Amino acid sequence: MSIFETATRRTATRATATVRLCAAREALWRAEHDQADARRTPAESAIRDQVGVATAELAAREEWLHWVEHGTTIRPEADGEWGPTAEPADAIDRPVTRTPPRSSRRPRRLRSVP
Repeated sequence: MSIFETATRRTATRATATVRLCAAREALWRAEHDQADARRTPAESAIRDQVGVATAELAAREEWLHWVEHGTTIRPEADGEWGPTAEPADAIDRPVTRTPPRSSRRPRRLRSVP
């Protein structure tokens, strides 16, 4: 796959994710509007479920667009076992002192004994 094809595919994926995000926002807006109209009616609980579904869909679409644009989730620390490992809080303040692996150390030179 050429660079042009990759860039075109990335642009198309972003455009699709943006369109789906806008549709999810509109669906949530419609569900909230319907919920306001259905207050204190028998249909209120069903409409409330629709608002919940629309909210979850919007959150998923926002997450997907963020993934397409940045390659990470919105909150990587909340990804659990699939996310990056978090450093302990005290590790942030400590200076980094790492010992290079043995293969990168200089070999010792042996001295000849007289």
